[in-house]
Amino acid sequence: MRIEPDLRKAQTIRPSVSALIRNGAGGILLQRRADSGEWGLPGGSVEIGESVTAAIVREVREETGLTV
Repeated sequence: MRIEPDLRKAQTIRPSVSALIRNGAGGILLQRRADSGEWGLPGGSVEIGESVTAAIVREVREETGLTV
């Protein structure tokens, strides 16, 4: 007996990144999420073909306006 997977129900795995950015006084950069209002580290999904480093730089810039 052969069992065929139902790919319509398969979950996609999306790599993501988060940046832990500290200032000289030891404070950590947090941002308030627009959707939930909760505080968290800047970050997001890695695009196809993008390196983890490039994704972190892009996400921090998009979400905070900072260049790292």
